Parts: sequence; structure tokens; C-alpha cells
Amino acid sequence: MTSGQKFKVVGATAAFAGVVLAGMFLTSPRGRAQDRGDGADSRIEQGFDIAATYLGGGRDFGPFPGPGPFPHIFSRNLTPDKTGRPEGGHSFAEFAQIIRTGVDMDHRHPTCTGAPTGSCLPPPFDGTRLQIMPWPTYEQMTDHDLRAIYEYLSAIPCIDTIVPGQPQLRNDCS
Repeated sequence: MTSGQKFKVVGATAAFAGVVLAGMFLTSPRGRAQDRGDGADSRIEQGFDIAATYLGGGRDFGPFPGPGPFPHIFSRNLTPDKTGRPEGGHSFAEFAQIIRTGVDMDHRHPTCTGAPTGSCLPPPFDGTRLQIMPWPTYEQMTDHDLRAIYEYLSAIPCIDTIVPGQPQLRNDCS
């Protein structure tokens, strides 16, 4: 990632923080709630986690589930592609499903049907789910909160992350 791309990511993350804070505190009664033990106050932190970990994609989490012939898991690029839709051109309904259920619509790491080969995940890991994203933490986010994140991600510039040997991580910005 070039220094210009890093600057865009940092700037986009800061803007994202402002959008999340403004949206939650100005429009959502639950966002204005004091800590009632219902998790409403942690939604802001969840938004920061999404931005910091996934915005430009390409973060290598290493071989999963550990050393051996297992695939490296990379974070996905959430910036818009040439369609203007975030996360590879997914609709809001698809985006909400990904965030809430962790479904891997790209099927990057299928479950192995035999011995691990370096491109599949061995059982008991479910290759239909994103392995690193903590989607169980996000599954209770409201449609309103997810829509705010989706609209923010639609408004930021496309970042074409280039990771050597990982062409599937490219984001078609043209």
C-alpha cells in the first residue's frame, strides 16, 4: 500500500468515526442511551473495529487455523468498487447479511473435503463463513446503524489494495 493510499485510509477512518458518532448520537435514541447493560454503548466501538480492520483490505492474518498447509486469511476491501457499492459491489441487503452472519459470498476458503491443501479450511471450520471477522459481535446491529456504515462506505474513495500473490483482493476502481 502506497503512502497516498495509507493517507486515504487514515482520513477515511477519521471521517468514518465522525459519521458513526454523529449518526448514533443525533438520530438514534439507543445511541444516546446511557450504559444500561444492553450493549448500546458498544456499537460505536464496533464501528471503529470494522473501519480499522477491513477498510482497505489486505491485512494478512496468517495461516488459519494455524501453521501447516492452511490458507492465509486476508481482510477484505470494504471500499466501493466501480459500481459505487462497498465491499465488492454488494447491495445493502447482502452487506447486512455479511456483517450479521459472516457469510463469505466470495467463497474464498471452502471447507476441505480431504486433507488440507493450503486453499481450504479443515473441519470443524466452516468455509462458508468469514473466519476472522467477529460477526457474532455485529449480528445485533440495527438496520439503521448498518445503513449508516453502508452509506459511509459508499461515499469514500475506492482503494485498490494490491497484495502480491492475492489478485482476488484487488478492487476494480476503473
